[in-house]
Amino acid sequence: RNMTVHHNVIYNCGVSPLDDSQSNIAGFGLLLKGNGHYIFANTIMNANYSEICLPSCIEPYKPWAKQYPLRIQNTKQGTQVFNTVARFDLGFPCSCHNSSFLHLPGGNQTAIFNGTNLKLQDPTHMDFRPAQDSPLVDAGIEVPPYTNGFVGKAPDIGAYEYGGDRWIAGC
Repeated sequence: RNMTVHHNVIYNCGVSPLDDSQSNIAGFGLLLKGNGHYIFANTIMNANYSEICLPSCIEPYKPWAKQYPLRIQNTKQGTQVFNTVARFDLGFPCSCHNSSFLHLPGGNQTAIFNGTNLKLQDPTHMDFRPAQDSPLVDAGIEVPPYTNGFVGKAPDIGAYEYGGDRWIAGC
């Protein structure tokens, strides 16, 4: 609960179906349970199954954990997701026991890019900065203090700011 997740590049999660017969249901980018999270300025792409998973059902009972009362996860008032590149999971296994029609992905979601043509500088060589003509540039929203220091008319969507400092993603 109450995590802040920002300025991450998460990509190519999962393996080839040739290597793992279960890969069509494996390979999450980011999975956050609980509530009260701030998720912003992330680039999450090319996961086999889902780039971002935010279950919104009541957390399952775990007999080994002291967790009463059971709480609803990722409410619109609790978890905030903004200025992030990701496809949201709408089905099993992320949607609370395959009930996506009852429990859509949680969180208040604003300025999310889920298209396929990100127009990044050179992702093949680990340069995930947006190109000048990228749909990510100036497409985000201002959420002080989280977006302070952006370059341009508005914050960019994703981990990198066009025209901002270049940093290398990794461990």
